[in-house]
Amino acid sequence: MNRSMTHHRVAIARAALLAITLFASASALASGSGTITMMGKTAQIKDAYAYHHPASYDPAETMTTIVLCDRAIDTKKVSAGPDRDKAMHDWLAETKAVYWEVVLYQDGTLWMTNVAMPGVYSILGSSSRHNFSTTQNDAKRVEGSYVDPDDKDKENMEDAAFANAGSATSDIAKIDLKFAVDVN
Repeated sequence: MNRSMTHHRVAIARAALLAITLFASASALASGSGTITMMGKTAQIKDAYAYHHPASYDPAETMTTIVLCDRAIDTKKVSAGPDRDKAMHDWLAETKAVYWEVVLYQDGTLWMTNVAMPGVYSILGSSSRHNFSTTQNDAKRVEGSYVDPDDKDKENMEDAAFANAGSATSDIAKIDLKFAVDVN
């Protein structure tokens, strides 16, 4: 075997190793897991995505949104436009995805959560902080969890605007999520 052939094989092996390393790193950048159960229907979370965007109440402020979804998020489509938040919500509506999202202030504290299961139920604008926790929360990465036990015993639900009517005695939502995601 000549020297040129050996260098070529080494270069191919290095490229393959680099590709494997990059793939492993990319898949470690975002993970979401858990379940969302609404009105007795359960969806399994498969993907997570996080991004910075201007606040809806003041474009000079920057918010961070984390989305956990029941399908692979089309990150190319969501990242392509100038308004990532609009692109994400357009994609969620277009695909009829089941999702949970949390919107965080610049300092990392919770502003609100939304959860939607199209055709079943939506809880929009909840500011319930007791179920949300982070183990890492900086400008580049957020890791944490959100657990909301079965709501059938809740009597006080005025902290959310509901897209569909429900009663405090119905099984509205049970959410158990974990996430670790780099912020885009």
